[in-house]
Amino acid sequence: MISTSLSPQFGYKLKNGNTLFKGCQESRHFLRVPGGIAIDADVFDEAIVQGTQFIQIFGKESRTYFTISTKDFKARCFEFNRKFGRQYAVQLDRWTTSKSAVIPKSLTVAPPIKKSPSQQLPLFAGCKR
Repeated sequence: MISTSLSPQFGYKLKNGNTLFKGCQESRHFLRVPGGIAIDADVFDEAIVQGTQFIQIFGKESRTYFTISTKDFKARCFEFNRKFGRQYAVQLDRWTTSKSAVIPKSLTVAPPIKKSPSQQLPLFAGCKR
């Protein structure tokens, strides 16, 4: 669980044991240039250590849930400090949006592995008649 010293200060909480969650107003808390969502770096780093799999931000104005896996967040984030401490952010178009708090299946189910025909093994290769 996120430490009690960070949670009240920044408004984050752990949901379902695997999701870092925060509700905020888009007009005040989302990045404008570039458009994105930022998370306090120390909170994110601690969430990773604790095994968090998803990040979910609830936009109070649009009543929309913005969700991303911690793996994708870490791979796509950029770091900055605009007088509020060290933060990580990911552009808005990288987040999955939904009107439901349920983690979207597109984030929980691995996409099927596509094999090209050249990778397909012949069924009876090497068999002698």
